[in-house]
Amino acid sequence: MGIDLPVLWALIIGFGLMMYVVLDGFDLGIGILLPFVRSIEDRDTMVNTVAPVWDGNETWLVLGGASLLAAFPLAYAVLLSALYIPFVLMLAGLVWRGVAFEFRFKADVAHRPFWDKAFAGGSYVATIAQGMSLGAFINGFKVAGPSYQGGAFDWLTPFSLFTGIGLLAGYALLGSTWLILKTEGGLQRRMIALTRPITLAVLISIGVVSVWTPLIHAGIAARWFSFPDLFFLAPVPLLVLVAVLPCPCTASCSGGCLGHATRSEQGAECGTVLSCAAVAPSRLQWSRNQSMAEYHPAEHLDPSGRRSTAEHGLHARRRALHHTFHSWIHRVVLFRLSRKGESRRGLPLMTAGGRPEKRLWPRRIGWLVLI
Repeated sequence: MGIDLPVLWALIIGFGLMMYVVLDGFDLGIGILLPFVRSIEDRDTMVNTVAPVWDGNETWLVLGGASLLAAFPLAYAVLLSALYIPFVLMLAGLVWRGVAFEFRFKADVAHRPFWDKAFAGGSYVATIAQGMSLGAFINGFKVAGPSYQGGAFDWLTPFSLFTGIGLLAGYALLGSTWLILKTEGGLQRRMIALTRPITLAVLISIGVVSVWTPLIHAGIAARWFSFPDLFFLAPVPLLVLVAVLPCPCTASCSGGCLGHATRSEQGAECGTVLSCAAVAPSRLQWSRNQSMAEYHPAEHLDPSGRRSTAEHGLHARRRALHHTFHSWIHRVVLFRLSRKGESRRGLPLMTAGGRPEKRLWPRRIGWLVLI
């Protein structure tokens, strides 16, 4: 029995797309939420939470594009021809965001607000361009033979505009739950206040797109509501329902995503996971281990592994980061970056005596074998 390469490559591209939405969605969400935070110190904290990983998260976009070119060159040619303008806008926004990210660390206090606006602007442009590309993909393209026959602005429709705005809400939800997990104090309370209306906006966006799509596309309606496809697509709305229903991990998490925003670390972790469960599968339905680093300057760690102060900076003195997964899904921790403040313990890779933590190695080896 041979390997069905088209199906295999479709799974690889879908996996890369899902990983990009979840991982870079946190980073873009930070930029989307930046205008809603006035304190310079809080903005520094927001950016520092993603400083060690933001550039690596964009690698999944490269994986998806390169895989599409290698496996489906005809589809790649049609997509690039139809979505040339939104793709250029998306790349320009990502580049501008990256430049702003680096320069805001080097700018003085007087010029830092400019780079904050540039960072937020690049995040908005990239997110809206991605959402509109998704909406245009759902609507389909005019193709004659192997060539795209539509116009340069066929991607610009009310439906694609709505998907662009909806993706803004989705990435903002990922960013806010990430900050609830990684911060404390006034910034965490601010994110808690923002998460509830953002979650409502995401649910409304998912509902509107889920109703709008079959209404304007009879073929999609037939596919969604026919057997056995209905059983394969049913987990997507079920995941969204799980995200808004009470979860059993902790009483402080009752209410799902709408109730996760608490000061409890368990509740914050649960909300982060559930926000991924609501946003990423929904986007995949609409459209059908890298190494990372943890920023812990040595002079800001006491022997117990606590991080004493927030620190600006990006590339200096990084440490390897590993993933920690618990058996219960609501205790999954996507990235164990340390939280702000003395009361939050990071993941020290060395013991107080400076020797490696032996108990970590079996877990690392197990995850390498599983991957």
